[in-house]
Amino acid sequence: MAWTVTNGQLDPMTFTLDNGTAAVAQGGQAVVVAVGVARIAYHGLNYVRVGLWPFPDGQAVQARYDGGQNIRVQNPQTQVTCIFTYTPPGG
Repeated sequence: MAWTVTNGQLDPMTFTLDNGTAAVAQGGQAVVVAVGVARIAYHGLNYVRVGLWPFPDGQAVQARYDGGQNIRVQNPQTQVTCIFTYTPPGG
């Protein structure tokens, strides 16, 4: 299995995968991952996946921070979306 995840932001994102390994994508760059993304670190904050990794094998998806407390990973063709949320300490 493999997915191509593109960082849709200007600043780097670190994708921590379900198997504990990490992949860094610079702004606008893509990385290929062999398992689902569990967490995304962006601007020093950690965003945790809500639910399951919903993408079938071989899809190209894009990670975007749209403001607020969420990062979304979305297949731009099918519109299937996975949400990663930040919870402040003590929140």
